[in-house]
Order: sequence, then structure tokens, then C-alpha cells
Amino acid sequence: MYELRLKSGGVLLFACIALISCGDPAPKFQAQRVSNPTAGPQTPFVDGLVPGGDRENSYAWCMDVLPDPADPSSEGWLYVGTGRDLILAFAMAAGVSQEQIQPVFKEDLPEATDGRARMYRWKLDGTGDFEEVFRASNLSGALEKLPKEIGFRGCMTYETPDGPALFAVTVEPLGLSPARMLKFEPGAAPDAQPKEVFRVAPWESGTRNSLRPLAVYDGRLLVATQTNELFASENPPEQPEGSDASTEGWSKIADDSDFGGLFESSGFSLWQMVEFNGWLYVILGNPDPVAEKANQGFHMFKGRLAPDAPNASAETGWEWVPIVGSGGKLPAGLGVPAFKAASLVVFKNQVYVGTLTDMLGPWVSGGLNSLTMNMRPPQIYRFDASDQWQLLVGDPDDIFLYRRSDHRAGFYTATDQQIVMPSRYQRANYSLNQYVWWMEVWDGRLFASTFDIKVFLRYLNDSSLQLLGVTQQQYRADIVEAVSLLPMVNQNPEGFDLWTTDDGLTWWPVTVDGFGSPHNYGGRTLKATSQGLFVGTANPFYGAQLWRVNNVD
Repeated sequence: MYELRLKSGGVLLFACIALISCGDPAPKFQAQRVSNPTAGPQTPFVDGLVPGGDRENSYAWCMDVLPDPADPSSEGWLYVGTGRDLILAFAMAAGVSQEQIQPVFKEDLPEATDGRARMYRWKLDGTGDFEEVFRASNLSGALEKLPKEIGFRGCMTYETPDGPALFAVTVEPLGLSPARMLKFEPGAAPDAQPKEVFRVAPWESGTRNSLRPLAVYDGRLLVATQTNELFASENPPEQPEGSDASTEGWSKIADDSDFGGLFESSGFSLWQMVEFNGWLYVILGNPDPVAEKANQGFHMFKGRLAPDAPNASAETGWEWVPIVGSGGKLPAGLGVPAFKAASLVVFKNQVYVGTLTDMLGPWVSGGLNSLTMNMRPPQIYRFDASDQWQLLVGDPDDIFLYRRSDHRAGFYTATDQQIVMPSRYQRANYSLNQYVWWMEVWDGRLFASTFDIKVFLRYLNDSSLQLLGVTQQQYRADIVEAVSLLPMVNQNPEGFDLWTTDDGLTWWPVTVDGFGSPHNYGGRTLKATSQGLFVGTANPFYGAQLWRVNNVD
């Protein structure tokens, strides 16, 4: 990391700039933090996007650009939706209370005081601070301190017949109120209320029905529910007021039966979608922590409107073809049950698939022992218009006999100590990257960001393991010893990785240490813009950050 000191109007400003150079012929990039740029340079420092910081903004969960009609010559606004207090939310899903989790992380974990979802915007030309444009409300009555929505897990700018708008979907954590899609109009005042254009009620009393994936297919905006209902609209209208489901102006193009009843039987939900070669490709992932449903490997289908197809739905006219799992030519999870989901992007006329490993399910079903036994570094695959697959980054197996790049799963590189160990240790992959969390195409290159769990190891000791419910003394001792020995085989620093390629075969690191912030454990979302590639981080300790990557030239 380098510190660049700039003088502006007689005031000395401190901007955090990282120069990444891998040596010729590697590409060279400059990464600059645009959220709270005067914080630091020491770590940790408080960020969370807003001026002065907000540590409860755990993730930059979604991002997209919306034009500014008041200034057509400008680059517009970058909208960023956050997720709030997410370590606590995940811990509670695993049955761990705030009283248990707080002493583990001590001062590194902020106290949860306000979990209400936020949406911010920032001028792409850099002239101004982040503005808050939405804050969710709390529940009422005895639950008045609990938020209705804790974040925006997806957002997308979509060109309606009336012009562009930003559409964002909320996460409702408790199953007590609807999950919604909100429409943010370009040029709206910061205090203007967005329109509610889609609403889905909890699918069962006390069980949330969240919204996750958004996509555009055949010129229409698509949104999917947790129960695998898939809707499309050309011009999403404002919905009538209420707390029940409301989907006026939307047509349903699929439901759970089109995907073999995977939600009903095993908790699989539509996770991500992409249009390619005339088809809509969808990933069904499994975020369900219920023991019998966890760790089963993701599924993939492709669909299109084809009313004359033999297997087309009589109700919607769509046909759906299984590709991975559930009758497809490839097994669920591409043969790795731990791969619970996958990210998708189209690059140079092929679809790239980055895997995500199930972390929450094994923790809930079997505790830390199950979690450690099921960790698998992520892999990157690609397929063409004929659905022919290749393994690019990963460890070959009985399904994919070789990989096309030089990189093992998780972009892992063995240390010199590992190379001289006994053969079974030489072959092991000790990468702590567990997700390829996001992939994005910018400036003719593909970028892939990871989720690296290494920072959690600094908190594992005998006392914290007891707090987390590990009762067996020998098992606690084994974990502590393993953590102490890990540097022998894994010298990748704490913090997420960001890698890039121009052909899928040769990959170069942009950062392997979360841009110098070890608590940046994930590159949660990437957004290509005219002003560079923006990276929104996952940092539930000191607050999400926003970085801009540009070519050095």
C-alpha cells in the first residue's frame, strides 16, 4: 500500500491508493478508495461508505449506475445498496446469540443498534460525498426495534419505456413483512420515496420469502422469489398499498414445478440468471441451513419461450432444460456437493461460472467440525453455446480431468514447505478462498473477486471456541494447532482476492489482500463504468468500502 498526499485548496488530503504491478507482461492497475478516502492509512479504520463511517454497513451488497437527467453531460450516479449487521444475522441463523458472538470478535465487531437497510448514491465524477436516498422502517408494536428490511441484495438499472430507473430488491429477515422491489427514479431528490413495484409475502408464517436475482431477458426485467416463482415485466408499475403479495403488471414465466420442485423438496432457490445465446440460464442455489437440505450442490437450467416445444409449460409457454443436476448431463454442484451456488457472467461469447461453497449449512447442521470438513476452494468453469464445459481455475477430478489455466482452486499456490511434505500433503489445497463472489467484464477483461475466510482465524483460540459451542477440549486444541501451522502451507494474506484475465486461461492478481484491509474479506460486488471498475467490499467489522480500479495508463 502506498500513501499519496494531495494538496487541495491549502488542505492536505490523504488518499489511499494501491498500485498493483505484476511485472511485464502483466497488466498494471491503480486502485483508489473512494469511500472515506481521508480515513487511514492505518488499519483498521472505520468506513461503511458514508462520511464519518458507519460500521453497521457490513456489505456493499449491490451496485449500478443511474444517469442524472439534471446534468446529461455528467457520468451519473453510482447507487450502492448495503446489508446491515450481517455477521450477527448469520450467527443467529446458526443458533449463536449476540452474547456469544460479541466476545469472540471483541472491539472488531460493531454493536448492532440499527439494522435498517440503506441505499446510497455517489456521483461518478467524484464531486461530492455519499448521499443516503433510502432507509427502511422498523416493525411496529413489541417489535419496534427490529427492521423490516436489512439490506438490498440485488439492484439493476433497467430501461423502461418511460426511461431508465434503478430497481432494487430487499431482504426481509424475519418472515414478518413483505420482501419488495423498489424503483428509484433518476434525478429524484435524496428524500424522495422510491416506488414499490413488486411485493411478495412470506411464503409461510414466520418464514421469509426473499428476493435475490435480477436480470434482463428479451428486453424485459426479471425477478425471482425464494420459492422459485420467476416474473417478467416490460414496465413495472407501482403496486397498490398493502402488506400482501402484489405483482400487478408482471407475468409469471416459471414456478418451482419447472425446476423439479427443488425448493419444496430441498430448499433450492433461484440464485443468479444471465441471458446467453437466446436462452435464460439460471442457477438454483441452496442457502437453507437445515441439516438435511445443506451441502447438496447447485443446479442449473436454461429456459426460453417456446410454446411449441414438447416439454413447454401449458401455462407459460416456456420450456426449461436441466444442465447441471436434476436430470442434467452434469451432476449437482458439478460433482462437488459443497458448491452450493454459482456466479455467472458472459465474456467473449462464453458463460463463466464461479462456484460458492456452502458455509452456513454445515455450521448449522454439524458445528465447526462439519464446517471445516466441508470447506472447498472455489473453481471457475466456462461453457459455450453448445453447452460444452471446461474447467479453467480448479482442481481436476473424475468429471473434469484437467484444467485450462495454471491456477488451482481458489487461485491456490503451494508453499516451498508444502512441496517437500509427504505426497498426500503435497496434493492438498489449503486455500481459504471459499467463493468466487462476483465476476464482471470491464475494459475487455474479466474480473473475479473472492470471499477469503482467513481473517476469522485470528479470532480462534480456546476461549473463543468455547464461546462458539465447541465443547470437546481435544477438538479445540486440534483447531488451535491447525491454525498455528497453516502459514506453512498458505501464505496468502488476509483479505479478498481480485483476479483478472483477457482469455480465461492466464490470470493476474489485482489484489490478494483486500486492498490492504485484512477485514475486507470479500469483493462482494463489481461494477464496470466509464470511470473504472468499482469494487464494493464485504467488511462487517469496520464497514464496507468502495474502491475504483483503473489501468495505470
